[in-house]
Amino acid sequence: MKNSLNKLLFYFLVFLIPIGTKKFIFSFPEPFKIPISYSSFFLYALDILLLLFVAVNLKSIRLDARAKWLGAFLGVSLVSVFFSPSVGLAVYAFFHLLLFSMFSLAVAAMFGDGFLHLKDTFKVLGLSALIQAVIALIQFRNQASVGLKILGESLLGPATQGVARASTEFGNFLRVYGTMPHANILAAFLTFGFIAIVYVFLKSGAAKSGIIARLSLAAALFIIFSALLLTFSRSGIAVFIFAVGAAIVYGLFAKFLRTRTLFLAGILVLFAVFSAFGFGKLVTARDSVSLSEPSVTYRVDYGLIALDLIRSHPFFGVGPGNQILAGLNAGWYQGEGMRASWQWQPVHNLYLLVAAETGGVGLLFFLGFLWNIFYPAAKNFWKERKREFGLDFFFPLILGVAWLAFGMVDHFFWDLESGQLMFWLTLGIVMGAGGGATLEDN
Repeated sequence: MKNSLNKLLFYFLVFLIPIGTKKFIFSFPEPFKIPISYSSFFLYALDILLLLFVAVNLKSIRLDARAKWLGAFLGVSLVSVFFSPSVGLAVYAFFHLLLFSMFSLAVAAMFGDGFLHLKDTFKVLGLSALIQAVIALIQFRNQASVGLKILGESLLGPATQGVARASTEFGNFLRVYGTMPHANILAAFLTFGFIAIVYVFLKSGAAKSGIIARLSLAAALFIIFSALLLTFSRSGIAVFIFAVGAAIVYGLFAKFLRTRTLFLAGILVLFAVFSAFGFGKLVTARDSVSLSEPSVTYRVDYGLIALDLIRSHPFFGVGPGNQILAGLNAGWYQGEGMRASWQWQPVHNLYLLVAAETGGVGLLFFLGFLWNIFYPAAKNFWKERKREFGLDFFFPLILGVAWLAFGMVDHFFWDLESGQLMFWLTLGIVMGAGGGATLEDN
């Protein structure tokens, strides 16, 4: 009974990744009015569930090479707290980092022991993504939120300030959010769910599932695909193309998977054709990148601010959660012409953000941790690539690589609840389902 409840708790957490139900507690006193999402103490419903899950499974965590690298990174992050301009904000951010790290190690242990199974986890992810896709499609139809504020849905409407929109020849359209805090985060989660269903689809093909089951999965894929297009997220769609393309290439080269992959590829071609006729120029509104557009120029400016912080605090950084405040204190946001609070955002690069907040030492241990995850996982996949079991190595690995690529152009895997949960869950799955032996074991 205890094991069943533990498993149920995990799947419940996975299902609730996009749910942002939270309670505002207070804002940390700062000399600048930083955007509330980066300067306040929120108690998330997911935090409570994560604490319970980690407490129940703490004893299962293994102190292997990966855990030691992660422990070193956490140690440096803790030291960086004492170099932060706001210790309270740094402690709050460090607590979340510690919580998600422990969650990841617990997930790795449970997958490694065979207590959790990839197919069941991906079914839950796919269902959650499908629900988010339906919410997103309704948002696009209404061009407004649908009244799910209690689940974390942002206030969206034609006159709402600060909401992401796409300019098209037909007018400005809302970029759908689901219950996520931004369209890019929704795009990442929809990609997560899409790839999860692709895995289930290919596995079901091996089990010779009925035509109804396959058509149901194909319908779910189409709904998620449609919602993904309406996020107008170039980075999200690029990562989606990479992940799906990698799955197709692998399937075509793996003899045991070729027939199923050709069937899947045919479905995806139909999706693309239907979208071209159904959405037309709407979905190509942001298909090009201009070096002068705000989404590019702001990213460059944020990157320059982060580099200035790294140069001025090279060893232990400015403390978790303090990148914006430290940049403001130094006058670097103002120096880039950013004087409005809505312009004060973290650097849109996971690695520069880690380096700015935990220093070069922190970044070194963070990259060492990632290396100790992905190198063994890649080796294990290569050994099993010609067998059905290779799917269990490939899909977590490709998702992990996709998130590392996404981290080059965005920050939500580091500092936003839903993004953190996606990122650390994936790392845990890669370690447990795909990582197998660590470098110490090879």
